[in-house]
Amino acid sequence: MPGNLSCSICGAQCEMRQITIAMPRADDGMAVFRNVPAEVCLDCGETRFSLNTTGRIIAVVRERAPDEMAVVPVYDMLKAGR
Repeated sequence: MPGNLSCSICGAQCEMRQITIAMPRADDGMAVFRNVPAEVCLDCGETRFSLNTTGRIIAVVRERAPDEMAVVPVYDMLKAGR
């Protein structure tokens, strides 16, 4: 990732962190990725990933079985009423 650690949204300082993200998957519902290197804005929370990290995420999904499986509760707010 380039040395530019200022937020492209608000201009505040960003820092490198290892984060956990959840991403939708057409065939499995959701996939959770732990320890993803990301540039995170300390002010607004904007998160950026390098092209290398994005490529690694895609490769992991294509080439490996998940490390763990979890059941995730789903709530439908239309059924919950007001």
